[in-house]
Amino acid sequence: IYKHSGELVAKHAFRVASGLDSMVLGETQILGQLKSAVRTAELAGTLGPKLRQLFDASFSVAKFVRTETDVGAHSVSLAAASVKVGERIFGSLSNVNVLFVGAGEMNRICAEYFVSYGIQNISCSNRTLSRAKDLAETLSGDYFPLSDVAHKLEKFDIVLSCTGSPIPVLGKRAIEKAIEARRHKPILLIDLAVPRDIELEASELEDVFLYTVDDLGEIVNDGMRNREGAAREAEKIIVERLVQFKSQLDRKKRIPVIKKFRKRGELIVQIELEKALSSIAKGERPEEVVKVLSRAISNKFMDEPSRALNNDSTGEKLSLSEALERLYGLNKN
Repeated sequence: IYKHSGELVAKHAFRVASGLDSMVLGETQILGQLKSAVRTAELAGTLGPKLRQLFDASFSVAKFVRTETDVGAHSVSLAAASVKVGERIFGSLSNVNVLFVGAGEMNRICAEYFVSYGIQNISCSNRTLSRAKDLAETLSGDYFPLSDVAHKLEKFDIVLSCTGSPIPVLGKRAIEKAIEARRHKPILLIDLAVPRDIELEASELEDVFLYTVDDLGEIVNDGMRNREGAAREAEKIIVERLVQFKSQLDRKKRIPVIKKFRKRGELIVQIELEKALSSIAKGERPEEVVKVLSRAISNKFMDEPSRALNNDSTGEKLSLSEALERLYGLNKN
């Protein structure tokens, strides 16, 4: 449980929105959750002006961090690494056909990531057909039994396999036939299983790109190192934006005082102006009236600061004196 106060509240909000406080460094899901929470609070009438200002600043910082750093640009999960490898081979993945062999937790996570990435043509296969059906239905995809994989392999551009089988479920010969049927159109095979689901010899085939969980692990580790470097840049940005945010809050705090000061000045001018106009109406010389008016306004403005300087204690007098010198530029030549 976090408990912060003062500027640490803003710093925490900035870091969370930027993905620096997440278990997966740089992930973007938390930002969406924050925005959703703000909308809910707004609808419920519980989002006051101070919280609105804090979250608006947090979202602005998060956007700037992602624009100016690579904190979210590198693959740090097996699912993201799989997509990255697919883009290297096929470019756009919008029209690729993807097969998930196995219906366990790892494949479910990867399949959901693929769908969130905009990949729609998804099929699932599993030894227990009902589990393949359940997974496929959550993804709006197709499904078929594990025994049909070898015969249907040629239809798929990306095959991601993660079963609990003690022996490979995809052999080199079946893959070779699929490549021939595809007229040597590339196929990406991703083996996340331990022990392996796909015979390693399949990597020897032309136009077959085989990646194991170890290969993807290297991509993920590289991504984490890159994100950690970007996170250090992001932390510097947050410190700078925190200073700006504090300055913005301080300016807002001073606005009521400035308004009161201006209102008081306007009231002094109005009162003295009415006196001056009355004097002119009585026939007094305008030149003399203007002199009296200017002295009266000047005295009214200087009276209270002068009395405060004379009456306050030594410490307060010193700070008031410094404030007056700064406000009116009294040290200037």
